[in-house]
Amino acid sequence: IYVYRTDVDVADVTASGNEESGIYFKLSSNASIEDVDASRNGGSGIDVSEGGFISMRSVTANDNGGNGVSITEPDAGSLVDVTANGNGRRGLYVGEMFNLTADRVTVSENDGYGIRLGADVYYNEFSGVSVSDNAEGGILITGHSSANVFRDSTIEHNGGVGINHEQNDRNEFRNVTVRYNDDRQVE
Repeated sequence: IYVYRTDVDVADVTASGNEESGIYFKLSSNASIEDVDASRNGGSGIDVSEGGFISMRSVTANDNGGNGVSITEPDAGSLVDVTANGNGRRGLYVGEMFNLTADRVTVSENDGYGIRLGADVYYNEFSGVSVSDNAEGGILITGHSSANVFRDSTIEHNGGVGINHEQNDRNEFRNVTVRYNDDRQVE
């Protein structure tokens, strides 16, 4: 499914078995994705690139060749009850984004990090996040991303570092359990 317009709702859809991404939003604003299964695709399950506000609720993005969910350059967004497991790259990738709220996100058994915050990711809030059993590590924060808040979350049993925030400052972790990761818990 390729969406290149505003005010679009995608609901009650299964997008699987595609050579590229299951669902791709480009320059879309006021987009809503609800009750969607975007699994077993060659690229990412859901790929959002540029645009305005994006909302995802009750989304499953498992066993994709790329990221489970990839979000780059929207103005703001909301993720609620998102599951991204067993993907070839990361469970959740966020790049160049401000003002994302994510609640009840589960990422496990991905080949890369469970969650990666790429370049220029600021003022985002994550709560109720479960990050476990990912091959490279739990959470990776790169590219001068700061002022992000994780709360009431668990990062455990990952193959590398639990939280790797590579010299990024002012990221906050409140009531976050980080344990049983193969490398350091926090770097």
